[in-house]
Amino acid sequence: MKVMIVDDHAGVRTMIRQLLAAPGDSFVECATGEEAVKKARDFKPDYVTMDVRLPDLSGLQAARAIRAIHPPSRVIIVTSYDQPFLRQSARELGAIAYVLKDNLAELRSLLSREAISSSASSPASGQALETAPTSDPADPGSPGSSCTVPTDPLIEAGLKPEKPTSSSVDHLLRVLMVEDNKNDCELILRQLMRCGFEPRVRRVDNGAELQRALEQDFWDIIITDHNLPTFSGAEAIALIRNIGLNIPTLCVTGSADPAKITEIIAAGAYAVISKDDLAPLCAAVTRALQRGASQSEPPGHSASGDDGVKQD
Repeated sequence: MKVMIVDDHAGVRTMIRQLLAAPGDSFVECATGEEAVKKARDFKPDYVTMDVRLPDLSGLQAARAIRAIHPPSRVIIVTSYDQPFLRQSARELGAIAYVLKDNLAELRSLLSREAISSSASSPASGQALETAPTSDPADPGSPGSSCTVPTDPLIEAGLKPEKPTSSSVDHLLRVLMVEDNKNDCELILRQLMRCGFEPRVRRVDNGAELQRALEQDFWDIIITDHNLPTFSGAEAIALIRNIGLNIPTLCVTGSADPAKITEIIAAGAYAVISKDDLAPLCAAVTRALQRGASQSEPPGHSASGDDGVKQD
């Protein structure tokens, strides 16, 4: 099948592509509505995953234009906004489903059901929007709920790297992730596995949870976002240092604001990695671990007189 992925966040596009990729499928990624409309003329997608909020056209406008260009295109709205009027608008333009970004794994099962149903019959456009399972944000255990990041606070990643290389470190990595976005957490987790790590991850998104995690377990490395709902990455690093722990801490952020990057580096981040380009993450983690191994104390313990994470 031919799939067009429309989202202005490169990390989300990557996640969707990884979830849906199968032999023989082809994909086109677009960061804006206008780009998607333009590419739809030649690509003629079978399916379109469409964000609602885009830099130019709204996702609903872009979806409507794409269906006018290529009526067989089946649109799936993929958004963080669970609003009744948006669902109604999606239904009216003929979208087959409405999926929340907290539950991107739902896309894979949705397209599997679509493939089965289309081989038997072709449902009327827009009907699947009523029946496609969507999670209840107030009840993460609801029947339609699914998440690619396990909800258990401690998870064991039972996957091996897809293409092991000579640089693969191939060992258990205890990662404390300070991140409020489950999808970004999943992308970082996958990147670590590609490096050869076997990550054991705990995700927290506020200061109280971070402090509990630091008190309850030992960690090889901490990866923090910079912008969090209730505090910042700089505050997270300050909390780690105030407790007296010397754990290498990296910042993986979607912000390109020089002032914010300067702030997190000044706070003591070992490295700053862009969420839109996770390729440097492997080398940064490896260097951070090597630095930890060269210290007199194991990662997670402060040497006497060390006042925190050293800057790179």
